[in-house]
Amino acid sequence: MKKTILLFVILIFSISIAYASLGATLRVPGIETSLTLNVSNKNPLVGGLVVFSANYFDVNGSEITDADVNIEINGNIFKMNYNPARNAYVFQRNFPFVGTYFFTVTAEKQGYEPASIADSISVSEKSIDKTPGGGAPPSWINVNIGNIVGRHQSVSENKDINIELDVNKSNFNRIIITSAKTINRGTIDIDFLGCVDIEKFEGKIYFDCFRVNLYDISNEQISKSQIYFRVSKDWIENNDINESSVSVLKINEKIEELNATKINEDSNYNYYYIEFYEFSDFAIYGSKDDIEETPIKPPVEEHEDEIIHKDFEEIFQINIIPIIVVIFLFSSLVIFILKRKKKKSRNRINKKY
Repeated sequence: MKKTILLFVILIFSISIAYASLGATLRVPGIETSLTLNVSNKNPLVGGLVVFSANYFDVNGSEITDADVNIEINGNIFKMNYNPARNAYVFQRNFPFVGTYFFTVTAEKQGYEPASIADSISVSEKSIDKTPGGGAPPSWINVNIGNIVGRHQSVSENKDINIELDVNKSNFNRIIITSAKTINRGTIDIDFLGCVDIEKFEGKIYFDCFRVNLYDISNEQISKSQIYFRVSKDWIENNDINESSVSVLKINEKIEELNATKINEDSNYNYYYIEFYEFSDFAIYGSKDDIEETPIKPPVEEHEDEIIHKDFEEIFQINIIPIIVVIFLFSSLVIFILKRKKKKSRNRINKKY
């Protein structure tokens, strides 16, 4: 009997370990909370500053000042820090482009129920005075960054079109286009999702990419362009990247490698820029310390049967050890019980005769 109880306890314990190994957890409801939000200006002019202030309370109305509070703006997440002077979690930002910005503020703390608020702001153009002679206002260049639609005032010869990209989820921070001739119309389209097919090059480790297309703006109108970007130091360390090998591949009809110039660094990132003359797809790469530079080859396409094979491998890459342990222990317990019953049955027969 003691052995039966011991095996039963071991079985229950093994099932618990297996359950935990497969990621199953019991959710205990937290303390009820509420979230309030104040937006300084929901209809700012382009370039205007907007201040977001949030307060997170428990069910008794006491303010929670050590929570994890974030704001997501058009898919980009920023941390809101608690500011004792304002008695609120605060985030502020200038919005450089015309358009509608959707945002969601979320607050979380262990032991408390999470809370969120979703809303939007609409950024409009600044009023433009007509020229002293009564002429029409200046023309505009359309600038599309992901799902943000903006405008930039037309530029004359040898002037810069400065496009900040830090409002998007990207490691590319800024584009500067210097005009060779007047640019008074056209569209600059920047896409962070359209370059997913350019990630594989032999001897190169991929980091990030984006695509720039110009419409109704000719190469003759541009004297030069620059892109400023950052590279994560964690990525460099985790992949054994040689810092001096960081470069940008310009990918169009042919592949051109652009040397990146390091201009700054902080505790998390190295900052670089490149200079070029024609737009296309741009991808940041690096090479390992122990890999010699090799000629860049086009991406290798995967055949359908290889993809299916990989899918099956991913499906079966789970931790099956806990499951095997449970099956083994359960089988052992059943066998033990059957043998014990058989032994008792024999004993009864022997006593009878």
